[in-house]
Amino acid sequence: MKRICWGLCLILLATTPLAADGPEQPQGPEKDQPAAEEKGDEPVADGGRVYLKVGGGLLFDERRIAVEPAFGFGYRYTQGSFAVDLSVFNETIGPTVDYAGYKEEQEYERNALRITMSRWIGISFLWVAEPRAWNSFFTGGGLAIETLDLELASESSSQTGLGVTFVAGWEFLRDRTVMLFAQAEVDLPCYTARFYGDRFWVPSIVFVIGAGL
Repeated sequence: MKRICWGLCLILLATTPLAADGPEQPQGPEKDQPAAEEKGDEPVADGGRVYLKVGGGLLFDERRIAVEPAFGFGYRYTQGSFAVDLSVFNETIGPTVDYAGYKEEQEYERNALRITMSRWIGISFLWVAEPRAWNSFFTGGGLAIETLDLELASESSSQTGLGVTFVAGWEFLRDRTVMLFAQAEVDLPCYTARFYGDRFWVPSIVFVIGAGL
């Protein structure tokens, strides 16, 4: 009887797996973790664009505000949050004054003057708020070489000097071939012009929309 009991114990020990280990659960193939998308990691508007802009300007004379059309050309190079804007031939053209009744002995009137502001070349350094977005606010400032022309009938006067400029605006469609923008430009001349003994210091604000390619 003892032999039978010992035999059964040996058979149980040999055939019974350890309960603690238990059957090994099959494991499926490891799933690859999707790589984090790097969407928007790179600035979308790096590089240079030639642009054209049109709009209107306000020239602030001592006794009036002259509203005039404006246009200009330029080149803007963007690298991340930094941009350099080189503008050429930016002009606000004063309205033509009717001088049909003008006579040489007519008394000089400051408010009858035609005022034209020409910014021949200017450079601005800009900060772009969201370089990775398709649209972004930008602002900055710079310097410009400009000429203020004053005209009354056959008499005229002009003064060329340096102007300090401030720019703020918004760029749209920065990831497209043609980018659009709208901006305001403030110009503070570092000079004055003279006409008939009057002194003219004419700051201006220009509002433009433009397209760059």
